[in-house]
Amino acid sequence: MVPKSVPQQAIKNCGAAFQRFFKKQGRYPQFKKKGVHDSARLDDGPGTFVFDGKRVRLPVLGWVKLREELRFSGKALSTTVRRVEDRWFVCVPVEVEMPEPVCESQAAVGIDLGVSTAATLSSGEKLAGPKALDAHLERLQRLSRWHSQKQKGSRNRRKSALRLARLHARISNVRQDWLHQTTTRLVREFAVLGIEDLNVRGMMGRAKLAGGSPTSAFVSSAASSSTKRGCTARSW
Repeated sequence: MVPKSVPQQAIKNCGAAFQRFFKKQGRYPQFKKKGVHDSARLDDGPGTFVFDGKRVRLPVLGWVKLREELRFSGKALSTTVRRVEDRWFVCVPVEVEMPEPVCESQAAVGIDLGVSTAATLSSGEKLAGPKALDAHLERLQRLSRWHSQKQKGSRNRRKSALRLARLHARISNVRQDWLHQTTTRLVREFAVLGIEDLNVRGMMGRAKLAGGSPTSAFVSSAASSSTKRGCTARSW
């Protein structure tokens, strides 16, 4: 049994994907595959979902335990259940009243993004990236080698694929954590961020320097954080 909102939302997503394709904003839509970016969205309808402390009631599934309570108090607009490797997450956009954003400082800083060093501030401070890939590269190579030696379709291959996916997820989480902490600190300390425009694809094409560079993600994360806090992010 599947809640009716799940196929309805899938049709909406398909329509939005074709609109982006016809506007030349994206590629031709592809069918989703089982086990790849598994997710299902539940719209806010009568009895669709209910949050109660550290649990949520989902259609068909019933009450499901959560690791933490909903962080914001307001109207939950929808619920998206998604799987990341062997873990399940509930994503909930909440409608709340936002106070007028106030920046704690009126200072300005220029940010020079790089590859070997993630960012260099105009004040001279260098922000070294987490180098998550370098720290886990040996284990990643070992697990990849073991995975390639497993017979396709076997249970051992599925197990090795899960171990490999967990490691990739850990590397991604380390990068995202550093990006969020760094960009949040910058928008708290400075009112204006001047960020250099870069040819990220060209930089990533340099094989010796491309490993684990968070350049493009840094720009998008800084812009998002500055919008939330009322600061300004400019590029040159």
